Amino acid sequence: MSSSVAAVKKAVAGSPMKRATTFAILQQMVGSLAGKNSIGKFIQYLLKFLLYYSASFQNSFLSKNKSKISQLEVLSVVNSLKSGNNNVSGASAVLQQWLALLVSNPIFTINYAKYHVFKTQIDSLEGCANGLSLFRQTLRFGKTPFRLTNWCASITQHLQQREYGYFTTDDFAVDTIDLTYGIVDELGLLFKLKYYNANKQPRFKRVVAKLDEIIWMADIVYQLKMQWQKLQKLKAIKYDLVSKGPEDEKISVDVYVQKVNQVNHDIEVTQLALAKSCCDFGFDAIDLFSLGISKYIYYLLGVGSGFFNTAKTWKATKRELEK
Repeated sequence: MSSSVAAVKKAVAGSPMKRATTFAILQQMVGSLAGKNSIGKFIQYLLKFLLYYSASFQNSFLSKNKSKISQLEVLSVVNSLKSGNNNVSGASAVLQQWLALLVSNPIFTINYAKYHVFKTQIDSLEGCANGLSLFRQTLRFGKTPFRLTNWCASITQHLQQREYGYFTTDDFAVDTIDLTYGIVDELGLLFKLKYYNANKQPRFKRVVAKLDEIIWMADIVYQLKMQWQKLQKLKAIKYDLVSKGPEDEKISVDVYVQKVNQVNHDIEVTQLALAKSCCDFGFDAIDLFSLGISKYIYYLLGVGSGFFNTAKTWKATKRELEK
């Protein structure tokens, strides 16, 4: 057994590996729907987290320093009026004012600079976040007719073959949830595209939003179940491979190493998918059950989901390029 282990280590150390560059991985991800969606989700919730932090910071800073901010803004206007059309003089006066403030109160100056940046950029950031949400939803649009066709064909086939047990399986539940979620998701997109008017049909809008939360939760629960089962199965396969070695498997060392590497890759990807689903579960549970949890945690869960999904897609893309 020790000789086989030594042979495996030698094969792993000596086997040349094709390395995918960061640029190549990013290029491949941006060119795929899954890659665009995962990157878009991560950036979208990062922006939403930043927007919430920005609003909280502005409200807190303004309430504590309202008079000082007013004086500073009035002083800036006065210096500008004094300088008249002399832009150089005006800029010099404002610069002197900022330098004096920085020396006398550096913490306030830094916070005021943050306040000013957030105040001027918040509309742009909000537009980007909303645009990414619409973009990601548009990527998912159009699959419902195909899902419905496949779902009906599958039901017809099992009914004709009298396989009634199919309707109690996870496969049937997952396909039904996937179809229903697709319908609700596309209805939500039609509201965003103004095909349906939320002001004229508020009740329909609320029903669609609530159904979205409920069906997404059902999908997450099933995803968690299947990912956990897959992870346990992969760990069992890895344990079996490692405990036996290439000789017991009756395969060459190179093939054995490839199988071990593939199982390790599948385990890592499944763990990332499981982590993403856990973040999704917490995120949706806050909405579905109206939990009074901090918005910071709420948006961090969204960021976490986007991060783990991007990492999963990154690893899968890297593996594909290195084959």
